[in-house]
Amino acid sequence: MKKSLLIITVLTIASAIVLQSCDKDANIQQRDSSINQSVDTNTNQLQNEITAFKLEAENDIRENNRHISEVKLEIENRDSDARVAHTERIKEIERKNIALKRQIDTYNYSTQSHWDTFKTDFNNSMEEIERSLDGFFVATSPTTTTTKRN
Repeated sequence: MKKSLLIITVLTIASAIVLQSCDKDANIQQRDSSINQSVDTNTNQLQNEITAFKLEAENDIRENNRHISEVKLEIENRDSDARVAHTERIKEIERKNIALKRQIDTYNYSTQSHWDTFKTDFNNSMEEIERSLDGFFVATSPTTTTTKRN
């Protein structure tokens, strides 16, 4: 009788251990699934942010191109000395705008930190171009407030 009671106790304990480990596996799988869903959601949100940023940046670059074209037309109406100096300045601004277009077209996400740095540097460069264009024919460029892309 003692032996059968011992066997029943051992079997009960073994069954409890097996059931508990199955429950742990289910909890681990559920936790992993939840983590994967969270990562997928964050990745989708970031991808949407990058896409929106790129669209806004491309619009700003097109606007800069339009403004550059207007400045070039106005340069043609200046005297020859001013025309030479202004032509060099507008070419430099145009090169910077082209470089920004290339940067935004070729950007590939690697980490959140890299994305944040890229975005900050890009916005600073874009603001520099916009200030240069806004104050092109003014002796000292005025400080302008521009909207920042997120």
